[in-house]
Amino acid sequence: MTELNMQAAALSYRLFYMMKPATYLIIFSAFVLCSGHHALVAADDTFYLNGEFSTGQDSNPAQTAKAHALNFADVILNAAQHLRLTSATVTVGLDGWYRDYAATDALSRLTLHTDWERELAHGAGLLTVALAAAAYRDSLVPPDERDELAATVRYDHTLTARTAVAVTGETRQLAYLHAAELWAGRPGSEPRNASEMTRQRQPATAPPPPPPRSATNQQRTDWRNSVALDVSHHWSPTHASVLTLTAARNASPVISERYAQRGIGAEMRWEPLAQWALTFNLQWSQLRYDRAPRQQERTDEQHAVGVVVLRRLRWQSRDQGTWFCRVDWLDSASTRDEHSFQQQITSCGLGWTF
Repeated sequence: MTELNMQAAALSYRLFYMMKPATYLIIFSAFVLCSGHHALVAADDTFYLNGEFSTGQDSNPAQTAKAHALNFADVILNAAQHLRLTSATVTVGLDGWYRDYAATDALSRLTLHTDWERELAHGAGLLTVALAAAAYRDSLVPPDERDELAATVRYDHTLTARTAVAVTGETRQLAYLHAAELWAGRPGSEPRNASEMTRQRQPATAPPPPPPRSATNQQRTDWRNSVALDVSHHWSPTHASVLTLTAARNASPVISERYAQRGIGAEMRWEPLAQWALTFNLQWSQLRYDRAPRQQERTDEQHAVGVVVLRRLRWQSRDQGTWFCRVDWLDSASTRDEHSFQQQITSCGLGWTF
């Protein structure tokens, strides 16, 4: 094989590897849609488009002992097509999130997902099978840039008119784009939603190139398996609560990034007026790492509190949007002092359904 052919083959392999998560999801989506094409009920097809814009301040985007506050602006767009089949519902969606800090740093996440839902137990249960591919880019912390592929199974069951339980299991692949250094990136490198946090602030210039591979940095692809149990209860038409238990295990080729996680959370929602809602969140989690540098033990314990005030906005006799303000506080205590930090994020914004 000539050198040109070898280079072409190597490029083809890299392109295939990079596109693998999206390719698998597209194949899965096409299979689901084609298999149910003849059973489709066109009258029940629904398309949703939601947008959200908010601004706020992060007291410690670096998540380090020495805090340095930054202002930010968030933009979120969600589009979904719901297809009603004779025995199930299929949703194909695209979610985008972009956060811009008051500098040249920015975070973004693009997720393509397909969900399949079917009622069970004479309508008391709902089984959901989902597959998602995501691309996360981060000019603030380049070591955290990655592509993700996730498979999720969730079962919701209504016990009584007021109480329901849900069990969720997920397997997620995190393929990092840059060679991993010891303790680089955010604590746990855990995927999050639109409130995804930051770990280390870079200068307001182009980010430095990733370091070359060596004995202490290597290509990294993690596998994160997690389970969750949710118990929800409606105490009254205006009061509801959710209790959540979680457990997760992260397997990584970087020994120091292998950890087990457990947690518990509670959410309380109150609607004092017709268009107003107030939500309180309490969370506790513990990350126990298998190994730390110089054989030192590392355990991170985190406590989080969140408050959200929301007001629904009506347009032409319909709830078309929401106005909201939220405050999230996080305290992370680690057996390694350099990884302990506190953080407070405050934001207000507007959401709209088109």
